Amino acid sequence: MTVKEAADFVLLVVIIAFLMVGIIGMHMDIFGSQERPPVDNSIRKVGRFYLGTQNTATKHNPSFSDLLDAIEWVESSGDPNAVGSNGEAGLYQISEIYVDDVCRMLGENKYTYADRWDRNKSRTMAAVYLRYYEENSAIKYPYYREGAGWRNSCDLQTPFERMARIHNGGPNGYKKAATKKYWLKVKERMESK
Repeated sequence: MTVKEAADFVLLVVIIAFLMVGIIGMHMDIFGSQERPPVDNSIRKVGRFYLGTQNTATKHNPSFSDLLDAIEWVESSGDPNAVGSNGEAGLYQISEIYVDDVCRMLGENKYTYADRWDRNKSRTMAAVYLRYYEENSAIKYPYYREGAGWRNSCDLQTPFERMARIHNGGPNGYKKAATKKYWLKVKERMESK
């Protein structure tokens, strides 16, 4: 081993030692109690989706949680045993296809059809579904045909409107005229709080 190789080896050992001390220090807090930033409990991750979980809204600035609450109310009036005419179930009136879609989005069979009856699981499924398709509607389909002309879905609809209409009419629900009345009910419920 040459002197240069030995010096490089010593330098490498010193760098590794400093990294180890830094990593251990962060986890064990051996360098005193440094103040750490508070944990933000309003966000949690499901698959690749970050979902708001706490209501941080004001009356004029509703949150994603407010949207989910309004959809729940419009769908079932808060009745966890609600059953739709086409087999939709639970507070969010989720169909079996909806559950399959969410599992596909997450890349795993995390949810079952029975989970539609569970408030927390159905809420999470709705959140994943809405975030996924709203994100894709704005990216893949910024313009859609309506009547005699083309419409820009992002300019004409708020993300919450697109999400509500997607929940009601499926992945392309934001394009369907029939879902506009549904959005108005959801919007009215959000504004009444």
